[in-house]
Amino acid sequence: MCNHSILNTIFLLLIGKTTIIITTGTFETPIKCVAYVKMSSDPGFYLKAYSNSRPFNFIRGIRVKPFKIYKIDAMLKGNIGSKKVQSIHLNLQEQYRTNWDPDCFSTLGNLILLYLSNVHLSCSLSTLPSAVKVLIWERYSLQALPHNISQLYKLVDLRLRYSKIKCLWNGTPVLGKLKFIDLSYSEDLIEMPDLRGVQNLESLLLEGCISLVRVHESLGQLRRLVKLNMKDCRNLKLEELPEFGEDMKSLSICDLSETSVKEVPPSIIHLSNIKELSLRGSKGLASNYSRGLSQLLWFMRHPISMGLSLPSFSGLSSLKKLDLSDCNLCDGSIPDDLSGLSSLMDLDLSGNNFASLPAGCISNLTNLEYFYLSNCLRLQSMPHLPPNLLKVDATHYPSMETSLDLQNLFASLVAKVSLSIHASLS
Repeated sequence: MCNHSILNTIFLLLIGKTTIIITTGTFETPIKCVAYVKMSSDPGFYLKAYSNSRPFNFIRGIRVKPFKIYKIDAMLKGNIGSKKVQSIHLNLQEQYRTNWDPDCFSTLGNLILLYLSNVHLSCSLSTLPSAVKVLIWERYSLQALPHNISQLYKLVDLRLRYSKIKCLWNGTPVLGKLKFIDLSYSEDLIEMPDLRGVQNLESLLLEGCISLVRVHESLGQLRRLVKLNMKDCRNLKLEELPEFGEDMKSLSICDLSETSVKEVPPSIIHLSNIKELSLRGSKGLASNYSRGLSQLLWFMRHPISMGLSLPSFSGLSSLKKLDLSDCNLCDGSIPDDLSGLSSLMDLDLSGNNFASLPAGCISNLTNLEYFYLSNCLRLQSMPHLPPNLLKVDATHYPSMETSLDLQNLFASLVAKVSLSIHASLS
């Protein structure tokens, strides 16, 4: 589904150009048609396009002539494209199988934007458009990109969600303008290659790449990287993450939840501007026990001593949200300097195996507003809480043996607190 940000990018790139190709109609209901758009000399001529959220502003001076899909298909099958074409946008709800000429993009020398969705090729491609700036191909059906990926020097945005690709590229291509890579849900992706040639990369999204097992160490040297998402890369069985370089001061959001990472490197202290960090479900020791009484009985008979290994958190003064839920954390796993996270507003320690928390590690978090301790089945007592909490969730807290904990809990909270405790006392 085409969204506002993508279409906004299209118009920023192409307004004032001579020829573009876009989809027609409203984007709530994509239709199997594209439009051939030419600039009009009439300054009063407008085209109005709509997104899911709001209509775009009128675009002056463009006239639309609709083309059926088969005409675009014929152009690419016959390799008869024109340098006048600067954008192709084909967003289909159902899979469309075709066999374009392997060199079909070689004649589209001025193609700036290529947006395809559900276009399934039965043969390989030899080249990609050499001038392309935005390349979005959802459900890309081939296992590799053409060899000239290393020559797309103008490429800014590369999105191949739900693709069949196995490795993004070979070698170390220098793509100095590339800022965004999105390979989310590419379930055949095995390896992330050398990224030293994309030093301006700002966003790397790998969520749901369940076959990913290797990440090049250069990932830790991307000094302009702002967002890293490796959520649900569950076969990423690294003993530890690549070291974070001293220059990685731009990283703001890092999601490593549901991976098999066992150890967070001490170099995490270099991420001085990180605001959100999630390690949810990174247990270090494989386990997936069901919730409830059966889980409690298992823990009572088989105490666990291994879990995710955490480093010192000192220096992460900008961190606002930390998710360490379901990480197999035991007594002593949480560093004492957790209390030094002066900006922390949201902390999730749910589903862990500690009986107690370090003294003062929670009460000194003066900016903390949301604190989650649900399903901590071995927890013996509630920690002292800071004054500005808005919500505490301690659902499924069977180890609370007396009402003293409840009294202390309520005494620690200010009037604004929304408390969610469903303790099963017997």
